[in-house]
Amino acid sequence: MTPIITVAYLSVLACALFVLIRWPRLRLQGEEPVGLFTLIALLFTAGLDMGLVMLPLAEFPIYEEDPAFG
Repeated sequence: MTPIITVAYLSVLACALFVLIRWPRLRLQGEEPVGLFTLIALLFTAGLDMGLVMLPLAEFPIYEEDPAFG
């Protein structure tokens, strides 16, 4: 399970770096622009997903061996 999560983390990081390096100054324009508060809310909820879902999966082998969680 740990190698799969490691690959997932590295894949997400690689994709983010690729987008930042490939299009560093691209301005996105749309019919309904998103405000700064909305962007912050989106980033916050994405961070919650990562912290509440992915990190416990990474620590699953530690809890699996503990008799209190068995």
